[in-house]
Order: sequence, then structure tokens, then C-alpha cells
Amino acid sequence: MTLIAKILPTILTAVIICFASMQITFANDFKIADLEIRHPHAQAPFNNARVTGGYITIINNGSTADKLIAVKVEFAEKAEIHEMKMENDIMKMRALEGGLSIPANQTTSLSSGANHIMFTGLKEKLNDGDKRKAILVFEKAGEIEISFSFETLMKIKMRTKKNSMKMKAKDHSEMIKSEIIKNDMDHKIMDHKNMDKTKHN
Repeated sequence: MTLIAKILPTILTAVIICFASMQITFANDFKIADLEIRHPHAQAPFNNARVTGGYITIINNGSTADKLIAVKVEFAEKAEIHEMKMENDIMKMRALEGGLSIPANQTTSLSSGANHIMFTGLKEKLNDGDKRKAILVFEKAGEIEISFSFETLMKIKMRTKKNSMKMKAKDHSEMIKSEIIKNDMDHKIMDHKNMDKTKHN
């Protein structure tokens, strides 16, 4: 086995690990205790609609679970954490009682078509590019002021699609990384067996 063949698995493993760990950060990311709040955004409502959805990604880097128990805003009469749930083959939406669980060492996303924040009774017209303050209330981490960026539905759909593609690429890279590590171990085992044969001979 040539030197290049021996070190190639190690080089490929390092490259894949770097690729898988890359993350895009946004200017309006926030942090409180062990929680990271990534890219809070909301859909710019159509025409004069007085209701819209808000979306965020929360990363819990700690070893203890937390809960998002409330959202406070001034631009709407009410902000509720809503869950989407299938019942008798029908998707239903309702306010989530008791708050949204944020498991330890996991990422929790509120996104379009899934669990989200519902802003009702909007007090003003909100357009693409507008930003509005909000306060997230966590059971353990406490309160943090963040900023929601309002975006068109097209922008939100494009980001959702892009994130989905990135997750698939990451899963694929993890599979490749595992296969490379396995092959590397197989080569080492084979080399060890050959060394044993040489010693015995």
C-alpha cells in the first residue's frame, strides 16, 4: 500500500468533518445561558391581514432541558406558541399548553408548516425588511430581547428548502465519514494481520 493510499482516508475524514461542522450565522442571532436563538423571522402579512407566523431555531448547548413558555411583543395584541398536530388525518393548529420543550443538547425549530409563533391582532402594517422587537421567556434561562425580521413568503420558502438540502448533505457526509473511518480501521486490521504473518514466518 502506497503512502498516499494510507493517508488519504485521514485527509478525507478531516475535510468531511470541517464541511459538516460549517454553519451559516446571521446578524440577528442571540444567546442566553446555554441557549442560542438563530435567525428569528416572521412572514410579512399579505395585504391588511392582522395575523402572521414567526419562526426561530433554538439550540440548547446545555445538559439540562428548558422550555419556551411565552413570547411578548408590542406590534401585536397576542403572541402564542402554536403546535401543528395530525388528528384523524387532519392537520390541526392550537396553542401549545405549558410551553415548548427545548431538550438538552438538541436543536428545536419553529418553522412554517410546523410548530411556530402566531402573532394575532397586528397593530401596524409590516413589510419585507421591517424589524420588530420581542421578548422570549424561558422557564430556566429567563428572558431575552430579540428582533424578528419580516420577510416575504418566497424568501422563507427558499431558506427552508436550502436548509433542508444542507441537512441532507450533512447526513450524507456523516455516512461517508463513517465509511471512511470503517475502511481505515479495516486497513489497519489487515496491516496488523500481515505483520503477524511476517513474524510467524
